[in-house]
Amino acid sequence: MGFCVPHQLILPFQRQPEYSQESWINDACNQEAVQWVQRWPEWPYPRIVCLYGAEGSGKTHLSHLWKSRTEAFFLSPEKAVSLMAWEWVRPGGALVLENADRIQDETWLFHFYNALQQSEKTSALLTARTPPSQWPITLPDLRSRLQTLLTAEIRRPDDQTLFAVMSKQFHERGLTVKPEVLEYLLKYCERSFAGIQEWVDRLDRKAASQGRAVTIPLIREILQSFL
Repeated sequence: MGFCVPHQLILPFQRQPEYSQESWINDACNQEAVQWVQRWPEWPYPRIVCLYGAEGSGKTHLSHLWKSRTEAFFLSPEKAVSLMAWEWVRPGGALVLENADRIQDETWLFHFYNALQQSEKTSALLTARTPPSQWPITLPDLRSRLQTLLTAEIRRPDDQTLFAVMSKQFHERGLTVKPEVLEYLLKYCERSFAGIQEWVDRLDRKAASQGRAVTIPLIREILQSFL
């Protein structure tokens, strides 16, 4: 009598992103943002800087590097609006407000800015996809205030940066991928941080579900499925 061995689903191995200084990738596209992080605490009043760039460009990583210098606490849009705006501002403290451009409560954002402005020793690092001048703000006083913020853009990366980002993301998933495989993938994926993230996730899932390594033939199989 034979035994039926059930198929075991192999899930992708998930690791927490590494936000260390050693894993940060310095490049011309992010030097302006890096310089502002390193310049702290010599930020001009009102000591608010907004880092902006595409999804996956490294804003959160850079925010964590700033946190290691300032002991700042992190706020998501959802967590931020759970309290009155001024309740998050601590004299002499530091905070990171991630995805600030996604906060829809303009009154909250207005009071938050004013609280920071009135607390001369508080530092705040904001992250967003676009500069504050492009946020769809309808409150005139808030719009005028946001347009005065110091900003630093993380620009679109070159191929060398994308290669390094790709390698880092595979490493964080516990995957060793040969350089020639990365070079091949770079020819076909969208040249953006988001495009790299999408391909790494897709290859991670497919390799894990089939018990295979990430190779050129695996990439070709996925490309064929698009045809």
